[in-house]
Amino acid sequence: LPVSIASSADGSTLIAGSAYGPVYTSDDFGTTWISNSAPVDYWQSVACSADETKLASASSSGDGLIYISTNSGASWASANAPFAIWQSIVFSGDGSKLVGVAGGTIYSTTNFGTTWSASSVQTSYLQSVASSADGSKLVAVDSTGPIYTWQSIPQLSIACLGGEIVISWPNASSSIGYHLQQNSDFNATNWMNVAGTPGVTNGQCQTAISPTGGGQFYRLTSP
Repeated sequence: LPVSIASSADGSTLIAGSAYGPVYTSDDFGTTWISNSAPVDYWQSVACSADETKLASASSSGDGLIYISTNSGASWASANAPFAIWQSIVFSGDGSKLVGVAGGTIYSTTNFGTTWSASSVQTSYLQSVASSADGSKLVAVDSTGPIYTWQSIPQLSIACLGGEIVISWPNASSSIGYHLQQNSDFNATNWMNVAGTPGVTNGQCQTAISPTGGGQFYRLTSP
């Protein structure tokens, strides 16, 4: 009995998880299906990268199993996931990041399960999670109604160059739309945008600022 399904970006590859059964895949838009080498379990959620090369299945039976394939389902391996009752998993578009929710915690891995990071949410039951294509923005829903969002804020670096302060951050797709702000009081609410448009040097957005009297705090605001 299928209980979960996911698709590649073009819809040609499908992955389906079954209730106390195997994981099935199809590479011809669902015309034919094959069972895979992932063990029999209650595969509550499955995920597929945009190009269909990365597949994953997560169990809600309480054994904490997540299995991952990095070769379109030809072979599968345990992702060494935390012990949890998994409710939902999702890949970033390129398959570089896998995110899962269980209880009130969001788990993620960027190395196909070798290591995991966890972020707790003030709730007891996250039921579903979705990701932006680049994996920098997540949204999760609680079974009682609240929706939680998360996004990765690019890290700032500060250096002194020629009498100026140079503030830089990665010039990546996840950085588009962020604004550099400053304030003399870190806990203030009236942060001001730093004037000017950042330049781009060696893959870094950079803004040069002339030092002023008194210390200043700097941050990036969400787009």
